[in-house]
Formats: sequence, C-alpha cells, structure tokens
Amino acid sequence: MRTNEQFRFIQNPNLSGITALSAQMKNFAYNKHAHEEYCLGLTLNGRQDFFCAGSFYKSQAGNIILFNPEEIHDGHAGNDSLLKYQMLYIEPQKMQTMIKTLGAIHPNQLRFADTLYNDAKLRAQLYQMFSLVQGHHTQSIEYDAVLYTIVERLLELKGFACNKQRVIKHADTLLLRAKTFIHAHLNESLTIEQISNEANLSQFHFIRLFKQSFGLTPHQYIINCRINLAKEQLQKGQDITQCAQLAGFSDSSHLCRKFKQSYGITPSQYQRQFRI
Repeated sequence: MRTNEQFRFIQNPNLSGITALSAQMKNFAYNKHAHEEYCLGLTLNGRQDFFCAGSFYKSQAGNIILFNPEEIHDGHAGNDSLLKYQMLYIEPQKMQTMIKTLGAIHPNQLRFADTLYNDAKLRAQLYQMFSLVQGHHTQSIEYDAVLYTIVERLLELKGFACNKQRVIKHADTLLLRAKTFIHAHLNESLTIEQISNEANLSQFHFIRLFKQSFGLTPHQYIINCRINLAKEQLQKGQDITQCAQLAGFSDSSHLCRKFKQSYGITPSQYQRQFRI
C-alpha cells in the first residue's frame, strides 16, 4: 500500500543553483526550520498550513508560497486532507543578481514581504520552471530566461517598477554582435554567459536589453533560428535526425516538438509537402 508521505528531490545536471521538491503528505509535520535559498512553492492539492514570520497561513490549491532565505517556518497538511505540493529552492546569489539587474538595489528590496500569492501569471511561470528542472533536454539558457520572468513578476507584485529603460551606449552594435555569434554557433549548446560575454554585457542586463529590442528572449530567438535552419534543411530533403543535429536540437523529438509549436505540423509532414 502506498504511503501518504512522499518526498522526491530533483536536480537537473544541466542546471546549477536550483533544486525542486515534489511532495505529498498527510500526517507528517515539519519542525520549525529555515533554508539558505529562496523557496517558491505551489500547493497542488489539499491545504498547506504553516507558520512563518509570526503569522499563520492556509495555502489552498493553486496558491503560491514564498520563503526568503533564513526565514523560519514549519508546515503540515491542513483540514485532514492529502497535501500535494511542489517547491523550488533557488540559490540567493542568482535571485539577487536578477533583482539588482531589474533596478532593485536597496537591501530591503532583496527580500519579499508577502508569503502567500494567488497570481495566474506567476503560477504559470512556476509550472514552466518545474517542467524545466524535470526535463531531460533543458539548457541553462532556458532556465535563466524563465527565472528572469519569475523575478520580474515578483517585483511587479511587490509594487516595484522594474527599470526597463536603462540606456547603454552602442546597444544596437552590441546586440548585433550577439546575434551574429548566435547564428555562427546554432548547432552548439549555447549559454547566456557565452552570448552576453560576446556582447560585453552582464547576463541579465543582456536578457532584458535583448527582449526590449527584439521582442523575444535570447532563448526564444535561438529556438526560432534553429527552427528556421531546420526548415531550410527539410526543404532540401535532409534526414530529420540530421536536421535536428545541424540546427542544434538535442534530438529529433526536441525538433518535432518545437517545430509543431511554430507551424502546427511535424517536420515529416512539412517535408512531405516539398516532395515531387
């Protein structure tokens, strides 16, 4: 018989600075404790009851929980129900670098006063991050892009107006240099660190400036370029596995998934339309 108490910690070898927990519990109760990381959790089923910072909270399914580093809390299933939840543990340095990049530089701005949230946008971003941590083909550039959106949303909910208008001299030249680098290395596993170094910008300033200028994050732009390159090769009759390799996808299934999201059909279906 399956136990009600299950705790599974997940780390992705392609990602650093983040751990995920998938848990369910009914009778177990956490003692008071604190984490060194920022903790962002989603209550999936049941009710999550806990004390934090002198207040008592009841997190219903769909709610989001946030614990700052070293913030003491406990926790147990509420209302005698089976509790299911997921939690992300994110290293402080990564979070705080992004917070400062978005213009929040006062020490008080590095911590979040609210513990419980009910926000559809933030919820969707966290689901996306859990999916990335559990994915077999996740690249660090995807993680950085999604974490950036999470931090940006948390600051918005905090009432902080993110500084999106920072002027950088010769920004167009720097971004074009980055785009050239991307096109020259599409078949490689690119990272934000590599591309931002090419543009001589800090990683998260680069993400913000790139999206502000082109309407896509660097990761979205890379995927778009890879799809376009694969499409050209498909039209030439190239084997789908080779197309995926040439365009920098981890395998043919990764190409198929991304291609269909953009064109509504699989690479095979697309290629058949060009055969005489």
